[in-house]
Amino acid sequence: MSQSSKIVIAVLATIILVGTCCCCGSLVYVAGESPTWDAADAQAGLDGAELGRSATAEECINSAIARDPGCGLMDALCKSQLAAFTQACLTALPQPPSDLCVSIPATSMMGEESLQAGEAFCAARGHPMSAGCDAVFVALSEHCDALRARGSR
Repeated sequence: MSQSSKIVIAVLATIILVGTCCCCGSLVYVAGESPTWDAADAQAGLDGAELGRSATAEECINSAIARDPGCGLMDALCKSQLAAFTQACLTALPQPPSDLCVSIPATSMMGEESLQAGEAFCAARGHPMSAGCDAVFVALSEHCDALRARGSR
C-alpha cells in the first residue's frame, strides 16, 4: 500500500471517528435535555400563537426568522423552537396564508426543487445559508401542505 493510500485511509478514519463522536455526543445531550426541549417548544408555540392571532402570514415568517439566534446545522433544539413558533403563528392566523403558499413547493417534492425554493426564500429575506431560516421554511411548507390538503389552496 502506498504512502498516499495510507494517508487517505487515516484521514477517512479520523473523519468517521469524529463524526461518530459528534453524533453520540449530540444524542446524549438531547436525551439529557428532553424536558427542557419540550418546555422550550411549548413556550415557542405559545409565543407564536399569541402573535398569530393579530398578525399576517408575512409577520409570522419575519418574526420567526428574527427569533433565530443563529441556529447551527446540528442544533435540533433551536430549529425545533423556530418550527414550533412558525407553525403555531401560522395556524392562529385569522386568514390562511394562501398567497404565500403559492410559491412554496409541497414537502412531498423534497429534493432539488424544494432545496432551491428554500434557498431563494431565505436569501430573499436576507438570511442565505441559515439553518434557522431553513427550519422556518420547512415549517411553512408543512403548513401550506395542510392548507392544500384541506382545499384552502
